[in-house]
Amino acid sequence: MVADSSTSQRFCFGRRPSAQTITLTLANGPKPSRTTRRFPLFEDVTDPRERRLAIIKLHAEGWTPTSIASYLGTSRRTVHTILNRWIEEQFAGLPNKSSRPHQPAMKTTLRAMHEVKKMQIHPELGEYRVSAALEQLGIKLSPRTCGRILALNRQLYHL
Repeated sequence: MVADSSTSQRFCFGRRPSAQTITLTLANGPKPSRTTRRFPLFEDVTDPRERRLAIIKLHAEGWTPTSIASYLGTSRRTVHTILNRWIEEQFAGLPNKSSRPHQPAMKTTLRAMHEVKKMQIHPELGEYRVSAALEQLGIKLSPRTCGRILALNRQLYHL
């Protein structure tokens, strides 16, 4: 009885067991009941929603992002990105989203558009000449961009 209580007390002190103890326990213990994977590898899942859901399920069970990444065969950055997206958006973050910017980048300013409109009074000025004239004013726009502004002005002001 004394040996049993002293043995149980040794395990209650919060110390980690040695590597030899773990090896011995695993060798003598029962075989794992599950021999198949619960989730396929990340790259084998075709539905992006299911990919993200697998990461979220594993994280909800207490898996660390590092262990999730190694189990699913993906990067930790991917796991962290998906978990952060889940925190922000919940179920709305599961489907794919477009990577297109919400607001397209514009090189033109109102000053540049106004200068092009002033130059558009002369019909002989095309996109190349307008581009060259704008460069003399210190505004650098490609001829193609100037052509788009000219077309927009023709449409808006019926020039």
